[in-house]
Amino acid sequence: MTDDFKDEILSRAGIGGTGNLYRGGDEAYPTIEGDVIDVFYVSNTEEEVDDARATDPTDSLDIVRQETERIAGGLSSRFAGSMKFATALSEVTEVLVFDPDQISPRPRPIEYTLEWMDENPGLLARIDTLSNGEIRSVDTGELLGLTWEDGVVHKGKRVNLEHTATTETYSTEQEWFVNAPRLDLSSALLGGVAAVHQQKAVGGSIQGALAEFEGFSMGGFGRDTSVTGMSREDQATELHSFIRAQSGALLNTGKPLWIVVVDDDRSWPSNGGIDPTEFVLATDGEQVVREPGNLPGWVPV
Repeated sequence: MTDDFKDEILSRAGIGGTGNLYRGGDEAYPTIEGDVIDVFYVSNTEEEVDDARATDPTDSLDIVRQETERIAGGLSSRFAGSMKFATALSEVTEVLVFDPDQISPRPRPIEYTLEWMDENPGLLARIDTLSNGEIRSVDTGELLGLTWEDGVVHKGKRVNLEHTATTETYSTEQEWFVNAPRLDLSSALLGGVAAVHQQKAVGGSIQGALAEFEGFSMGGFGRDTSVTGMSREDQATELHSFIRAQSGALLNTGKPLWIVVVDDDRSWPSNGGIDPTEFVLATDGEQVVREPGNLPGWVPV
């Protein structure tokens, strides 16, 4: 990995940056299939595009040409942001960690400004969840509108598009992408990380997560093992075995899964990560680490 590329990732990563990229979600691994984005270049004005909302652009606008962009994304330099998209497993999220130097073509970061979106066809529709197409000026290339999944114009006016491009809903994710039909991650996987907190049994707590599995309960009813009577080390080790066994991405890869127990992750900002001051312990199922400095360098603590 070049120093410039690593520095670029680290500068966008927030707390817990490692220079690697993360992915949460239940999409198939190891290939990310690119989204297909239709881009309509029109001779209409901004006002005319806005007036065409809820109509099919092929019927209501003067299309000079139509192009198709293929964009494969879903990677992030921010661990906490990736956690939001991770597969929910008894309220615990697993994030995959990738070495970007082993990804080809090499991904690059999205810039969350309308000016950057103007220069990169397809990307605003890519980040706007329900959009599947863009409308642009044939003269300047500037964005004039977006189309919905059903193919009709649903958003116009530059001020609205700027809000979409800059909103923290998307920008805190700090997504990385490639202009390609697909992205092969099979050679880049370093392992998985699941972060759980040790506060009361609410979403993402180690006690609540373990109690979801057969044979365990908070109070140890009947023949169940009492989760609250277990040590943190035993809780983490048991939880590791369950998550590992149900991890479709890590299964049969030989790559490690680390369960990281923190004091409380509920106030983490989306652009942050695992704060070392919150660290309690971590386990890969075989060893327990109590100092974050003893973890592998790719674990984002």
